[in-house]
Amino acid sequence: MRALPTALVLPFRDLQLRAEYFYNGGARGNLKERLALVAGGQLRHTSRHLLGGLASGRIHPWSADPSPCCGHRGTAPAGAAGLVWSVADEVEVVAGAVLARGRRPTGSTSEELMFLSEFGTWPDFHYLETRLYLQDHPRRRYPMQSPSGCGTILIVIDGCRPDGIQQAETPAIDSLMARGAYTLNAQSVVPSSTLPCHTSMFRGVTPSRHGITTNTWVPMVRPVPSIAEAAHAANRKTAFVYNWEQLRDLAGPGSLDFSYYRANLDEPEGDLTMGRVAAEHLAEEEPDFCFVYLGIVDIVGHRHGWMSAEYIEQIGAADRAIGILLEELERAGLLDRYFILLQSDHGGHGQSHGTDMPEDLTIPWIAAGAKIRKTGQIEQPVRIIDTAPTLAHVLDLPLSEDWEGRPVLEIF
Repeated sequence: MRALPTALVLPFRDLQLRAEYFYNGGARGNLKERLALVAGGQLRHTSRHLLGGLASGRIHPWSADPSPCCGHRGTAPAGAAGLVWSVADEVEVVAGAVLARGRRPTGSTSEELMFLSEFGTWPDFHYLETRLYLQDHPRRRYPMQSPSGCGTILIVIDGCRPDGIQQAETPAIDSLMARGAYTLNAQSVVPSSTLPCHTSMFRGVTPSRHGITTNTWVPMVRPVPSIAEAAHAANRKTAFVYNWEQLRDLAGPGSLDFSYYRANLDEPEGDLTMGRVAAEHLAEEEPDFCFVYLGIVDIVGHRHGWMSAEYIEQIGAADRAIGILLEELERAGLLDRYFILLQSDHGGHGQSHGTDMPEDLTIPWIAAGAKIRKTGQIEQPVRIIDTAPTLAHVLDLPLSEDWEGRPVLEIF
């Protein structure tokens, strides 16, 4: 008797696999063994059409209800050729000697695939009957919707100067720089205040175009789409995790699939909460665009001064929040599937910002992960209004005609 399979790989992250095995000793016995187990797995699906049979002629489809992936009922003679089929979105389930490909019907929450793995010759005929059930996972995880095959994460450390990063303990940021492309001389906009800068970052235009010149939102006379709105319009999954409420207007009503706000700017470790929430959501839901805002560095700059010891220490705390996120992505096997863009909105001097001073306008801009082809220091000038077009380029979104910024193509 062959050993029952012990390892299963289920491609769909939003499904769980329930497998039941029945061993029949055939003509020489009535032995039946049943094994039921639940296992998650790794996503491995393609967009091309598959033409071909099962991997082995000894494995035959069986279905009580014929479907595109289980084409006939009954058993086939031992050694018969596998069924030939064609599907657009394949699921690959590997269970020891059992290999099958199929697809989950649109709108279905459960699919049953049954196979007979036959071995031996008559009358010493045996078979291992395998029923595979693809069901909704209790902690449902949806595959990415982006045709580009990768997602984007925009991490913003409010008020973080590049020379502050160089002085702080930042192993997570250092790791992004080591494997990515970066400039420590990107330029923000005037007035270099949080909401005007973020609006330029998200909408790809300067304040003279979007009209936001203070930290109070006013409706735009001539609306410009934000990267979040553009992603949502293209059926991409979007998410916001932030701890400064005024940023809510960066995405229009109805354009977010997930939004988490918490008023914790007075908590020294409030950014760590943002990192944990973002990490959990990214691992479970895999959004195509995720904005993660860490706001406490700016608060400490106003209280203690930019480049003060407290300010440098808080940059280290923001780095720990980023580390939480990166570690969870790696644990979930998603680190290479995301384009991660880390930047600031503005810098600061003394205990303030908002001017056209270099200390206020110069910001870090660090990209790592999916689609990066050229690593190291970025040579071309980078502006804060280039962020939205760059993210759109990664997501294969059309660039808005209203955007003044352009993708940083040097890194791709």
